[in-house]
Amino acid sequence: MSIQVAKRKTSRACVILTSEHDKFLVNGKSLMDFFRHERYVSRAESAFRILGMRFGTEVKVLGGGISAQADAVKVALARSFTIFEKTEKLPELIDQLIISVEKSVKSLTEKNEDEVGFKQKNLSLAKDFSNSVEELNKVKEDIINFRMPNMKSVKILREKVEKNLGNDVFVDKNILSAVCRLLFPLRKNSFDVWKTLKNSGLSLEEIRVKLKRHGLLNTDGRIVERQKCGQRGARAKFAFKKR
Repeated sequence: MSIQVAKRKTSRACVILTSEHDKFLVNGKSLMDFFRHERYVSRAESAFRILGMRFGTEVKVLGGGISAQADAVKVALARSFTIFEKTEKLPELIDQLIISVEKSVKSLTEKNEDEVGFKQKNLSLAKDFSNSVEELNKVKEDIINFRMPNMKSVKILREKVEKNLGNDVFVDKNILSAVCRLLFPLRKNSFDVWKTLKNSGLSLEEIRVKLKRHGLLNTDGRIVERQKCGQRGARAKFAFKKR
């Protein structure tokens, strides 16, 4: 699944792209049943019309009026296509993480403490990190082949790094955080959508540029200005009376 959130005025929309079905559901209703007007329907599915492709879409929308809700759905849907451009960097980030973990393995193996307990602990930790390197290589291979990787191995590595950071453990925490941030939101359907986008004939960068050119990636920040005290409206004044 590709999940993105957008807002317009007081409306909030969360869009999920999925390959399980080809329906466009908003709060459990079809697009026309929810918005009840072709103008709002056309605005909400602008990204599909511009890119010439469709996916199953599930939307949760809260607050605001129907026009603001349509705008929030429009932006969230367009943003859900751009998330995969960042996901493409995962194999490269995992390679950097592997180099960082291997550096820690080498440091822990070569460290020579006086006490036997310290040495055994370091060797045990080095063995765990060596296993993590093998698991990371499998994760990278799965991502390249659009398969769902084993998230558990990355979670275990993160726990071990957080627990032992500084004790000759030189794993780059920033790279590890970046990998977790991109990897954990992915689900099995995410890879189906990603694969379809890769085979569409457009690169992910071209998709983003195309959506940006049509102004679908930026939220309209304008809101109604509040009424001021002693005035009829935000700027309108009461008619002047001398007495």
